[in-house]
Amino acid sequence: MSNIDSVGRWADSLEYLSVWNCGTVDIGPVAALGRLVELVLGHTTVFDLRPLAGLPLLERLTISSARDARTLAPIAGLPSLREISFTEGSPVNLAAFAGRRGLRVAVEGRLTKVIGAELLGEGSVVVTATTDR
Repeated sequence: MSNIDSVGRWADSLEYLSVWNCGTVDIGPVAALGRLVELVLGHTTVFDLRPLAGLPLLERLTISSARDARTLAPIAGLPSLREISFTEGSPVNLAAFAGRRGLRVAVEGRLTKVIGAELLGEGSVVVTATTDR
């Protein structure tokens, strides 16, 4: 498991954080980053998104591992979230975002299936791209 405990020292200023190719990560320390606008969790496994629930300025999130409505529920109520990207192919269940307006969901990956897109609110869009890797 990778360790990102030291990110808290930038709690007052960090707006962008990329955690890339880090295996499994406990993102608990990210909860202290109240000014965070964009978070990239690329090719990184995260089992619990609850630490992100208190990030009022988070607008863009890229994530590889969270795919089902239950694991996405903690971020569904983020007031500033405008874009969420899923970067690896596997089913993505958007039911947690039912009724959400103005959300752009980008889904990449081979053989990706999106469930619940029809539940999104007005102005929301799902963009899918199949890539061969």
